[in-house]
Amino acid sequence: MNKEKYKEHSKVLLHSSDKHDIFEILYINKSGKSFSKVVIDSPGACLILAEDIYGNLLMLKQYRKSIDSFAFELPAGTIKYGETPIQCATRELKEETGFKAYKWRSVFNYNPFIGAHENRRRDSDLHRGRH
Repeated sequence: MNKEKYKEHSKVLLHSSDKHDIFEILYINKSGKSFSKVVIDSPGACLILAEDIYGNLLMLKQYRKSIDSFAFELPAGTIKYGETPIQCATRELKEETGFKAYKWRSVFNYNPFIGAHENRRRDSDLHRGRH
């Protein structure tokens, strides 16, 4: 696709949940060329680097149906509507590990799904917490 500006022509809701909505959007440019794209609309997510007093990172071993296997992962989760990224990180760390961080620091914001994720925040947050 060249840099010619495409505008949203129509948007159809395919799925809705408390965590996200999935839409199919039709885009058209001034010359009539068009394409459609399926996008996820959500308030964002957080990824947590939880470390102990020795600097060891906390990871989870979780079964994932999509790969039919266990995977090692960092604690993470979807930001709930009305929730701040730090509130999400605090909640997810407690839910997934049982730990509570005594110090939080936002490391950076990023968008892991560029082109497929149309969240209002347009980013996710990486937080570092000590437990």
